[in-house]
Amino acid sequence: MAPPKIQISVQGGGAKFASLLPAVDAALQAHAHGIVTITRASGSSAGAIAAALIACKADFAKLDHLLDDNRLQVLIADLNKRIPEIMPEGKSVRIFKLWRLLRHVVLGGPVEDIQKLRALLEYLFLHLCGFVPETFERIRNKTGIFLRVTNSDIINQTGRVVEEGPVLDAILDSCALPFFYRNYKDLSSNGVVDGGICDNLPVQHLLDDKKKFGEIFAICLNGVPATGSGHPIPGNIFSYAWSIWSAVSNDAIKRTKATLNTAHIIDLYSDVSLTDFKSAIDQVKIREKYEITRDRVLAKFMDYAKLQSYGEVSEKITVSGHIDATEMMSALFNIYKQHFDTRSYRIIRASYVVRADCLDKFSGIKSRRADQVTRETIVELPQDGSSLSCIRNFIDVDSNGSCSTTRWSVEYTKSKRTVRPIIIPADNPETSVAGSIDCLLFFEHPLQGNEEDGYEIRISSHYAKSDAMLPLESLGSDFISSQNGHDIPVEQLDLVLCVPKAIGQLAVAWDPALSSAQKGTHITDPKALDDYRFLHGSDYNVFVFRAHSILPGEKVGARFTRVNV
Repeated sequence: MAPPKIQISVQGGGAKFASLLPAVDAALQAHAHGIVTITRASGSSAGAIAAALIACKADFAKLDHLLDDNRLQVLIADLNKRIPEIMPEGKSVRIFKLWRLLRHVVLGGPVEDIQKLRALLEYLFLHLCGFVPETFERIRNKTGIFLRVTNSDIINQTGRVVEEGPVLDAILDSCALPFFYRNYKDLSSNGVVDGGICDNLPVQHLLDDKKKFGEIFAICLNGVPATGSGHPIPGNIFSYAWSIWSAVSNDAIKRTKATLNTAHIIDLYSDVSLTDFKSAIDQVKIREKYEITRDRVLAKFMDYAKLQSYGEVSEKITVSGHIDATEMMSALFNIYKQHFDTRSYRIIRASYVVRADCLDKFSGIKSRRADQVTRETIVELPQDGSSLSCIRNFIDVDSNGSCSTTRWSVEYTKSKRTVRPIIIPADNPETSVAGSIDCLLFFEHPLQGNEEDGYEIRISSHYAKSDAMLPLESLGSDFISSQNGHDIPVEQLDLVLCVPKAIGQLAVAWDPALSSAQKGTHITDPKALDDYRFLHGSDYNVFVFRAHSILPGEKVGARFTRVNV
């Protein structure tokens, strides 16, 4: 049986990088011996270096020789030159140097030259991996492991995930601790800094592809023993700034760890400071301590692999950590698909109605109001005595995947008797209509038509969409499009736009760029327009584009253009 696939995310921590090495060693041993298959490695700051060693398949049999290498000691000493000036101990002895350095930093200079770190990284990779990695693509081609590195974009004020281009540049960006390695004068040429500011344990971007790349293991650093009383009190402006950064980062890491399976969290204790590389390397040289940590981590991978070998099933099904809501929603969709895939009911009419309240300048307020959107479906119930218990519907989502606040109503069109629906989001990403997710609309009591109520029901959902139709004012034209997301034809589709009368008359035409079939025409019949009068007041005009026989998956779009601009 093939070894289970896993992904590894590594936390950053400056000089604590050395404390990560036993866990990196264990991960690579597990990969080399076919216990697990590492598919992706992700890291931030020092964790980015560790993740790159994993992706490059570093040879840790060479580690002891490297640690005793005089050249390595020189590189670390050079990296550490100004560390004593900013440590909190002995402030009175070094007060002059501290102030001189502080002036340098205030004027926009970094504490240390980041190119010193580049020299150390090149030496490290050359001796442990046999090569200095050039690009992410070459690593993938050489080892089969995908590397991802995070950094923090100061200019755009957001975190970024890098997986293309020069590797060492990306790692240096991820390690560029503000003030220490990169200051504000550097931002004109390079606007990114330490990845740990935005995401010091990069896990989120690995979650979406767990089915393909495997479970996520997180290698984390814990700097304070459970019985400890906390970190040292900051003694100067530099250690104070780092303490603030550490507090924010550590709290975010706690929240990230809470999303993972506890058994997949590898906690490593390190009491070295963020910048004390010499002490960190000295601790790695303690062989017994190193081997105990490495073997403890290796046992985690072995236990996980053993667990995956139990049971004979046609498809490997594993539940791990926190509930995968996306997979659950998709499963619900597939389970109940038969209920709304049946041909025992008809969709007589579907409507997508936009009331352009963003264009209403007479509402008495200065801010733009959101446009009100109504999806309406008129369904003919089975007339053979059978009932309808579930039907497919949709929830609009924004660019961040957040569901719009939506109100549903269901009523019989003849008797106006209302029916209480139960809405369950049940997304199926493979079939969802763009800009929305699937949901299952259940009825508390399965619906059956009768003479009193009739055999038609009207399903309406109402939500707000900010500034959807503003181009009608700024450009003089805008569009509405809708796709038949049902598995049966829609006999009539109406695209409806309600605009304030002050906007004037609109020309309505089929838009080929928004349609998969040439269908539909502008409706001017007042009786047909009356169907949508309830959605607006007397100060609004109604414009309707109507198409017939819309097949499953077909899309229809109409463009609305102002006549007198």
